[in-house]
Amino acid sequence: GKITMMSDTAPCFSGAELAELRQAHIDLLELTPQQQAGVDYMRARLDQLPGELQPCSQIQQPVRLLRFLRSAQWDCAAAWAAFEAYLRFRKQNAFEELVSRILAANADFFGGGTDLREIHFHKLSERSDRVYPRCFTMPTPGGHSLLTDEHGNVIIIEAPGSVDFAALVDLGIDGWLEALLWHTELRVLLLDELSRRLGTIVRTCSVIDMGGLKTGLLMPGGGSRREQEGFKAWQGSSKMLSANYPDTTYRNYMLNVPVAWLVEKLISGMAPVRSK
Repeated sequence: GKITMMSDTAPCFSGAELAELRQAHIDLLELTPQQQAGVDYMRARLDQLPGELQPCSQIQQPVRLLRFLRSAQWDCAAAWAAFEAYLRFRKQNAFEELVSRILAANADFFGGGTDLREIHFHKLSERSDRVYPRCFTMPTPGGHSLLTDEHGNVIIIEAPGSVDFAALVDLGIDGWLEALLWHTELRVLLLDELSRRLGTIVRTCSVIDMGGLKTGLLMPGGGSRREQEGFKAWQGSSKMLSANYPDTTYRNYMLNVPVAWLVEKLISGMAPVRSK
């Protein structure tokens, strides 16, 4: 049969094709020719990377590449630049070893099972969860079962309004950020696995309870110095995660929000540059 060689030249889509790509449903079992062209380009560029940057097979799956393509609005060169930056970020943080640990500890789940046996991998993971409450599983006899909505998206419940941001500083900002990164690497592996099973891109559906948030933290000089330091670290982490784990959010539902202009200020401080 005819062999199609993947090109390392970024596809140039017409205006009509771009409009269709930005609206089209993703069927992972049957990509459109344009979607496949984007994936093939990303894979061709991957093949050119030195071995030290080559990620494990899970990170090379079409669903992960499609997240970057969709986030870049199908500007394939921009998608590749973001993905390559993520690969360098992974190497800097030794994520290949982490992924191996996650897959080994949860072999049953990644083999098609329903329960996760282990969700805490960083030494500060459980302490971090106590400082910043976050829930995306429920306990089962086999370990942990993912919370999902009717579409198969993973539900995450967060309560930043109850966070003691000064306690983040006490825990250690660098350690807390690293634990958060490890959690996110796990979470996106889970999203990709569920996507593979359902044949479409699975994301997170977050329920964010802002009740109790000290609105003074959104204003210059509000809160103590330690609270401000912890709060700014939290806002900064959202930008970092958005850059390295794009197209992973389905919807955010915010409860008990403060007045509207403060919400806008809060979200603006957390949003990645490209979304503004």
